[in-house]
Amino acid sequence: MNSNKKGSRLIAIGILVIVALSMVYGYRTIRRISPRVDERLSELETVAKGKIEDYFGIDVDRLFGGDETQLTTDVPSKENGDETGDEAGEESGEPSSNQKTYDYTYKDQGTRKYHGPVIYQMNGLIFNTDGKQIRDFLGNKTYYLEMTKNADGSEAVLVHDNICYYIDADLNMTEIAQGVSEAGMYYNGGYFFYILEGEKYETKTYIYSVKDKRDWEVSKGHAKFAVISPNGRCVASFDYEAQPQLRIGGIDIEEITVTLDKRMSPLAVSDDGDTVFYNSLDDEDGIFCYNRNKTTKLSREYIYEGFFDRECKQILFEEPGGIRYFKAGDTSAVKLSDTSHYSYDFSGIAAAQISPFSDLYILDTDSFSDAIRIRNSEDFFCLVGKTPQMYDMIDEGTRTVSFASTISSDGPECIYASGNSLVKRRFDGKELSEEIINTNESSVSMIFACSDDLSEIWYKMGADLYYLREGSFPVRVASECGFDLKYSSYDGKCYYIRKGYLHRVGATPDSDEVVSSNCKRFKFFPGELNVVGFTDNDEKDYIVLEDLVNFEK
Repeated sequence: MNSNKKGSRLIAIGILVIVALSMVYGYRTIRRISPRVDERLSELETVAKGKIEDYFGIDVDRLFGGDETQLTTDVPSKENGDETGDEAGEESGEPSSNQKTYDYTYKDQGTRKYHGPVIYQMNGLIFNTDGKQIRDFLGNKTYYLEMTKNADGSEAVLVHDNICYYIDADLNMTEIAQGVSEAGMYYNGGYFFYILEGEKYETKTYIYSVKDKRDWEVSKGHAKFAVISPNGRCVASFDYEAQPQLRIGGIDIEEITVTLDKRMSPLAVSDDGDTVFYNSLDDEDGIFCYNRNKTTKLSREYIYEGFFDRECKQILFEEPGGIRYFKAGDTSAVKLSDTSHYSYDFSGIAAAQISPFSDLYILDTDSFSDAIRIRNSEDFFCLVGKTPQMYDMIDEGTRTVSFASTISSDGPECIYASGNSLVKRRFDGKELSEEIINTNESSVSMIFACSDDLSEIWYKMGADLYYLREGSFPVRVASECGFDLKYSSYDGKCYYIRKGYLHRVGATPDSDEVVSSNCKRFKFFPGELNVVGFTDNDEKDYIVLEDLVNFEK
């Protein structure tokens, strides 16, 4: 009997190892395709790795990791000049110790003052914050349409079935051209590019002015993977006609061609065209920066996520095995971390996603320290300094998988549950401070929901749901609420599920209302806006806007 139990236990452990390894490394494969998968997978990865290490003493990362190699500067030949670059190394670093002394002043970021309707998309649905919707593309079985927006979200350009459409803030849709392979509107708006396909894969690249309702032809050839500058007047593309080339041109910008020894995909181009970040598409993966006739290799492999400043002269990115920062003109990238698989958040600033199929953004900032927060299942890091360093705001004594964060003009902030209390931490660029914002008679659930600026909190205590506005007393707003809580950035309310009913609640006890009587579980939908989604008992998926939008068209 005992030997049978022992054998069964070994078999169970073996199955656990196989499942755990599949989960960990299957998850990493998914992240290569879509880094913003459901946050809970990250927590499961940590649990799975821990089980392996507990039973067998295996260091999973060491077992499957590889040695890192030095980065070098790659200098291709150029048709317009043949200047060679210096050999580039790499400055390495670790997430900063909280014992260090810093002297950095955080400031409000963002120069844009737009207050009108904002355009969003989700699963083929296009909608705005005024409640208008375009449902023409629902039922396409795709998470993302080929649509890009300016940083305000007030304008968008869409390519669908090779037709290019311009969409304004009120969701008026105008056809621009047919036979279009790709298009993009980035950051400032007012201009966008589109590539018109011709015979024998020949292309023409145009820049279109929304105000003037006219376009400019900026290049001919065999263009792919184009990107447009923040001001909309410069385009960089990959041309594959003969030998691979980087093409840079635009309105009042003389075209430059740079001959390459590899296929590539541009990621961002500056307004003056002297800086282009691009990704290698050949055997040697990696990110490169072309700057004034010199090319520097920044990474060893593809990147998970990347962020550019408003001038597209700085980049902060994550690749397998680390986080790095680089500024055009530098000789090497600065390593901020030796580990990867983080999640990234930014709030309070405008941002333009370069492509709906990749996590690359232009942020309305000149300093990433004022804009980006970084986290995994155990840690929350802010950035500090013009050349950023990572600063850990959650010490080992308070490790938690549930916390919320933001960045204000006072610096990065986070809230987490600890025993009977909700605790806020703030880093002002010099010191880390902590305050208890509420203490309760019994333990606070680890599950809570916060508004984007952390000014409003909904949390569970026992079976009841409480609302707390900072500086005020907590108010019980619901009883016997469900286990999970979700905050919606769309309507500023908290959602929970109880006995198959989806509830929505605000700041007062009489605000609790039933949204749906047929709710099985919450559903995660990828997208830039935190919208509540759920699956009903018939396995149909919905999101909650003014109405319930069913994606099973």
